[in-house]
Amino acid sequence: MREYVAEEDVAQPMYFISHAWKNKVSLLIDFILDDLLVLADEGVAVWIDILAVNQHEETDEHDYDIAAFADVIKVCSGGTIVVMDVEQCNPSTRGWCIYEWSSTLAAHGDGGLHMTFRSIEERKTVVESINIRNAQCQFERDKAMILRCVEELHGSADRFDAALKLQLMLEPLSHHADLRRLLGRAQGTTWTLDSFQRWVSSGKRALCVVGGAGDGKSTISAVLCAAAGGDGGGGGSSSTFATAAASSTCTVHAAHFLKYSDARRVDPVRIVKSLAFQLAQRLQGGFAAALMRQDTAKVATMVDMDEAVELLLQQPLRELVDPPAQVLLLVDALDEGDPLSLQLGAGSDSSTPQYPPVLGNKALYLINNCLARLPSYVRFIFTTRPEAAGGQVLPSLGRAFGEAGLETLDPCDLRAAAGSPGGVMVYHTAREAAANIAAADAEGEPGEQQLPAAPAEPDMGDVYAMYSHIFRAAYAAAGEEAPRLKDLIAVLTAAKEPLSESYLAQLGLGQALALLPGRPIIYFADEHRLYSIHKSLGDWLTDPACSHEFAVDVLQGHRILGTHLAATWRTCSDRLYALHYSVTHLAEAVAADAAGGTQEAGPASLVLDDLVLDFNFLHHVARAGYLHEVITALGGMPAHTAPTYDVLRWLKAEQSEAERKPSAASLAEHGLTTAPPATSVYKASVMHCTPAWSTRLSLPTSDDPWSSQCIAVMEGHSDYVNSIAFSPDGKTLASSSDDKAVRLWDAASGRCIATLQGHSRGIHSIAFSPDCTMLASGSEDSTVRLWDAASGQCTATLEGHTAWVQTVVFSPDCKTLASGSGDSTVRLWDAASGRCMATLAGHSDFVMSVAFIRNGTMLASGSGDKTVRLWDAASGQCLATLEGHLDAVRSVAFSPDGTTLVSGSNDNTVQLWDAASGQCTATLEGHSICVSSVAFSRDGRTLASSGGDKTVRLWDAVSGRCRAMLEGHTDSVKGVAFSPDGKTLASGSCDRTVRLWDAASTAAQQGHSDPVRSVAFSPDGTTLASGSGDKAVRLWDATSGRCTAMLEGHSDGVNCVAISPDGTTLASGSDDSTVRLWDTARGRCTATLEGHLDWVLSVAFNPNGKTLASGSGDSTVRLWDAASGRCTATLEGHSADVMSVAFSRDGKTLASGSRDNTVLLWDAASGQCTATLEGHSLRINSVAFSPDGKTLASSSYDKTVRLWDTASGQCTATLQGHTWIITSVAFSPDGTTLASGNDDGTVQLWAVSTGQCTATLHEHRMNVSSIAFSPDGKTLASGSHDKTVRLWDAASGPAQGDTAGTLGGC
Repeated sequence: MREYVAEEDVAQPMYFISHAWKNKVSLLIDFILDDLLVLADEGVAVWIDILAVNQHEETDEHDYDIAAFADVIKVCSGGTIVVMDVEQCNPSTRGWCIYEWSSTLAAHGDGGLHMTFRSIEERKTVVESINIRNAQCQFERDKAMILRCVEELHGSADRFDAALKLQLMLEPLSHHADLRRLLGRAQGTTWTLDSFQRWVSSGKRALCVVGGAGDGKSTISAVLCAAAGGDGGGGGSSSTFATAAASSTCTVHAAHFLKYSDARRVDPVRIVKSLAFQLAQRLQGGFAAALMRQDTAKVATMVDMDEAVELLLQQPLRELVDPPAQVLLLVDALDEGDPLSLQLGAGSDSSTPQYPPVLGNKALYLINNCLARLPSYVRFIFTTRPEAAGGQVLPSLGRAFGEAGLETLDPCDLRAAAGSPGGVMVYHTAREAAANIAAADAEGEPGEQQLPAAPAEPDMGDVYAMYSHIFRAAYAAAGEEAPRLKDLIAVLTAAKEPLSESYLAQLGLGQALALLPGRPIIYFADEHRLYSIHKSLGDWLTDPACSHEFAVDVLQGHRILGTHLAATWRTCSDRLYALHYSVTHLAEAVAADAAGGTQEAGPASLVLDDLVLDFNFLHHVARAGYLHEVITALGGMPAHTAPTYDVLRWLKAEQSEAERKPSAASLAEHGLTTAPPATSVYKASVMHCTPAWSTRLSLPTSDDPWSSQCIAVMEGHSDYVNSIAFSPDGKTLASSSDDKAVRLWDAASGRCIATLQGHSRGIHSIAFSPDCTMLASGSEDSTVRLWDAASGQCTATLEGHTAWVQTVVFSPDCKTLASGSGDSTVRLWDAASGRCMATLAGHSDFVMSVAFIRNGTMLASGSGDKTVRLWDAASGQCLATLEGHLDAVRSVAFSPDGTTLVSGSNDNTVQLWDAASGQCTATLEGHSICVSSVAFSRDGRTLASSGGDKTVRLWDAVSGRCRAMLEGHTDSVKGVAFSPDGKTLASGSCDRTVRLWDAASTAAQQGHSDPVRSVAFSPDGTTLASGSGDKAVRLWDATSGRCTAMLEGHSDGVNCVAISPDGTTLASGSDDSTVRLWDTARGRCTATLEGHLDWVLSVAFNPNGKTLASGSGDSTVRLWDAASGRCTATLEGHSADVMSVAFSRDGKTLASGSRDNTVLLWDAASGQCTATLEGHSLRINSVAFSPDGKTLASSSYDKTVRLWDTASGQCTATLQGHTWIITSVAFSPDGTTLASGNDDGTVQLWAVSTGQCTATLHEHRMNVSSIAFSPDGKTLASGSHDKTVRLWDAASGPAQGDTAGTLGGC
């Protein structure tokens, strides 16, 4: 071989490459050369059987090579990488592949087998085909050998099959590395387990070891695992026990170690999967079999913790044939489940934030609300710092298990006082690392002699001193490699999960690994990933006041990781990590640049812009379930580029839909229909889809194209959403529903973070306490429930009302809770004790809303008896009864300064009252159906109201002017609430969704406030006119999109507009039965043409400019002298409404389409009907002549377009393919293309010569009412019931075909 391979190219392999022999060789080589080695350090070598094994089966060398497989796998330090080509050959059906996987698991454990599945379906295929006995081999002797080896290594073939299936299905997180490290740290410590044994004997369900930072809580967890049932693969320990080790009756069956630095370890679903995997290995009687009956694809995509607990724990436990007397689960370091922002740099004496995070600790929520409900024989051991969950960790565990069912211990209770190191335990491990360094520097002299004397009771300050000593020595030894070492430490600190050494080598940091401070104690590798000694190291590194010159540049770590992951996410060795955190790392890096005052976009910013506009990336992120991470990362940036802001707004609004899209192409197409045209998301969609036509402008335009857009749509409730409330810090939104649940949503990402259940009927109201520690809910079950905000637990059920509880609210001082009920009373409750302090009677019907004034001295209530009552909060006396509404008062709210009270009523009005005098100061009208909710912004300047008309309205609280109407809900809007900063408005609806709106930037735009019914271009194409149901005509600059004039005068909706051939006059027809003529230059009405007896539905100028035609609901067509406004003829012939009129280009023929299903052709000069065109089966909506006048197009309710020969009156073609009513048609100026507008919100383009549909434009959200080509044919305008006008430009390249429509005979 030496003559073919250079000696320097031969090295001990890091990876064993496993593949099926039937796989494509090209796939194997491409993976190794293009994906793996191109990113790896130069010293990385791999072992490939086709190159390393003698292929001559008759030789001894071949037998030797085959026999050495297991030994080769052992020396491959990185484990085994499986290269799969499942379509060609499923590797789990091949005997040698199974043998390689078995040997890998035996040699390297769970973390040594690297499998990357390209899809959920591929994972399912591999898992469900694992069966070692059925695996194929070319030779029977090989099969027998493989089966024998598997049984020797794993006990039995069935046991191996089950373990491998469950590993690939559940992807458990191994804690072996934790045990080995922690047991090593426990050396020299003497443990006494008397108190532990007493707890075991007590029958209490939960034990919690509570101590401060570095007190050895996690070490105790490892010791309990080792003492109770072996060390779980963790290796031995020289620890000793002052009492006998625990008996088998207290075996720890499954354990999980939370890690602040490993996001996987704090994910509730991953916790459940890991516990389930361990229980399957330890419990007999069918637990594993029950798990294996689960659908692999469903388990792989599982995100709901309740579902995970039910399917992976509850069901298998219920199916146990002979349940054990006790199953013991251990969860270590609950405090490390707190939000990372509250941990890093906080130290041991971190102060409590102003508002404790709502459900900030997901692991604690999992325990209290899911795991605690497991069968009573399942018992728990926890460790935690006492300040976890805002200090609520112990109270919440007490509620979950009962005060009598929870026992707490101090770490000192489990350590023998004599012979054991005292103080903070991690100090002794850090000192060992420092001593090793000192010994090496002193060339063999004892390292302890080089260090200051150890304190008797070391504290965290002493630990930090050891860290400083270790890092100082490491940087001194690094020399020129110090910058690389600093980058490596930054990357390790910034990483969201422990990184593999191979990936760090791919980052170019491989040479610095050996230089890590205190390695292998402070930093160490285990199961192919790099870990650090203790959480205190992260605290020290990220707090410059402690670490000084060794403070880590975490943001540099984010830059390195983010840019590399963005470039390699398709081929990265840990693709899921790349999909999960690429945007997070880049966003952190960009935020740092912004904080540093960088004016120009840095490299990280440019990379982030490109990444978030890559629909392939976004689609893979959505498929992996990580869109909420992208949204959270982008939302946390202090400043945005246009791409990051646009993507943030788009993803928040479209997250649910984006997650359902099956491909990157469909996701980009969704961007075309949902992103405003001026945004980078829309432009990226155009680049990805290359549509034949794309929107250039959407009218009205705005400086902020998102200003009228919904920020987020949150789906999850299965029934009406009745009430919503923001937490005082604005980070969480609560919603209550008729589905009997309260949902808590992360306001930044729109993701549901918890579902609170307990009420037996629908929940009408939800409220946060002002200090953010409690929630209250009122229900149709006549009760009020109080919930702990930190844990999500119900702390009290308040009973006393005799009918539905409609409303709840806390007093400003949090001491009192008020509730209103269908029993016509208001009750005041002591929020601490739950005792009813007063019942306020006086209303004669349902109390539907209550509100406290800001100082808490007064309470207002609104009732079905049409009144508002004011009450003295202290005495309960009614101070005033406010009358004025004509129907039930459904909502009341005080202004922040307490001077104004607002009420919303079923009489469709909002009324403002002077809180002191009780006088009504204003009545706001606008809603067309009942006003269900009202709310003031924090500054009191804006008032929001929601109604049964499916809208939310924003009002200027001083002037009473409606400044915006927010539309998007598809059913009644029952609740509104402002965020504490007033920037966001939330709404809940009977459509089962919660929506977030940008309340700060939403303002009345210069656009139509009702559906657009008609559009028309001026002859020179520079101006576009639109008519709307809002009674106005607007003129728009067709280049800029600016509204240049609004023509008002009609007393009812405008149905049609047309501009004269010379461009000086505009005609409009209205539901007020008139036609108006307008001077387009001055925007002045020059004439009102009266004569029609019903609404005017269409107008058209004769190309000669002298005559105007109008069609009406009175079944007639009228001709008017355009100069004088005199009616020159009335054309009768239709038997129903005339929907459309059009002149031929030569002006000699007039066509009219009617609700009577016919098209009539008229001689324009004489007014005589020359032809009746019949064929449509339903009413005609629109008619249009081709430029040469030889063809007439008509569109109909029958979902077809017909083309007619105007000379013969014969139908020459029927354009079919529409699935909705066709509202309008228009020919392009060159006559080659016909456009049709549809009730489904689309515009379709047809090749006139072939009748083929060449393009479908999807971007309107509601039906398209009118279309028009610009005179040069390069722009198409469409008006819609979504109140917008879109200007579409043709693509520069050839139009893409769309064969959905076809040409049919007549």
